[in-house]
Amino acid sequence: MIDDLFEFTRTSGGMGLRLAPINLAQMLAQLAAQFRLQFEQAEMECLLTLPDHPNIVEADGDKLVRVFENLIVNAIQYGKDGRQVDIALSNSDSGQAVVEITNYGEPLPASVIPLLFERFYRGEQSRSRNTGGSGLGLAIAKNIVELHNGAISATSVQGRTTFTVRLPLKK
Repeated sequence: MIDDLFEFTRTSGGMGLRLAPINLAQMLAQLAAQFRLQFEQAEMECLLTLPDHPNIVEADGDKLVRVFENLIVNAIQYGKDGRQVDIALSNSDSGQAVVEITNYGEPLPASVIPLLFERFYRGEQSRSRNTGGSGLGLAIAKNIVELHNGAISATSVQGRTTFTVRLPLKK
């Protein structure tokens, strides 16, 4: 929890970013491969949907990886009953790369959605490290995405929970 608190403090304090062109399709493919063992252990399948063309963003790769790792870990942890995680990348009409990470299973109550990105909020309230993290992961992800002039959101309907990250495409 201390490491997460330090990371939250760094990301909310306007830390400097080491920007470089990042191909999001390649990054997401590498992350899906990196999590292959965790998917297998959870008896889950990862369905990766990537465009044929590169989606280049100007970003700090290490920080962006932290965002997507957090979202994938959460999807595995909280979506085990659904047996599948979808990772999809597309472009919006407004010049943004759109990454959606979806898990299936018990939907989140509508009252919880606005709280997900707040510090120390946990959907699982026991605070046990066995059943969840520090409650800082999504707050850190939000800070990092916003430092990249992007946005992060969540929806949960009919057994499908999706976290959406929008980042400006490099011009």
